[in-house]
Amino acid sequence: MRTWSARRWLAAAAVSVGVALAFGLPTGLIPNPVITLGEVPPAWSRPSLVVISLLSGALIATYLTSPAGDPTRDGGRRAGLTAAAGVYVTICPTCTLLAATALGTGGVVTWMQPAQPLLAVGAVGVLLLALSRRIRTEGRCALPTVRGNTVT
Repeated sequence: MRTWSARRWLAAAAVSVGVALAFGLPTGLIPNPVITLGEVPPAWSRPSLVVISLLSGALIATYLTSPAGDPTRDGGRRAGLTAAAGVYVTICPTCTLLAATALGTGGVVTWMQPAQPLLAVGAVGVLLLALSRRIRTEGRCALPTVRGNTVT
C-alpha cells in the first residue's frame, strides 16, 4: 500500500464513505431523520461498520485502479458484491429478508443476534485476508492488454 498513488487512495476513500453511507443510513447506525432505531445499537456495531467500510474501500480500490493508474478488469464487480453482502449480513441480519423468512422473527432474535459479533469478526477477517492476498499477488501476473486484434 506504500506504493499506492493518490488516485488509488482517493478511490479507496470514496468507496469507504459510499459503503458506510449505503449500509449505515438504512440500518440507522448513521443517525438520519428517516430511519430511527427503536433500540440502542450494540457497542460493536458502529466500529464494525467503520472497519468493514475501510477494508472494503481498500479492497475495491485494488480492482478499480492498478498501481500504474490503469483500470483493471479482473473482478471488481465480484469484490464489490462480496463486500456489500458482508456488510449487509454483518450489520443488519434482522433486516435480511432471507433470515427472517428462514428463521422467523423469533429465530432471528434467538439465533442471529447472538451471532452478529461473530459475523462481524468473520467479515473483518475475510476482508483482511482478501485484501492482503490481493495486494501481495496484484503485480505478479501482468496480462497483456488486448486492443482490437493486437496484443500489446
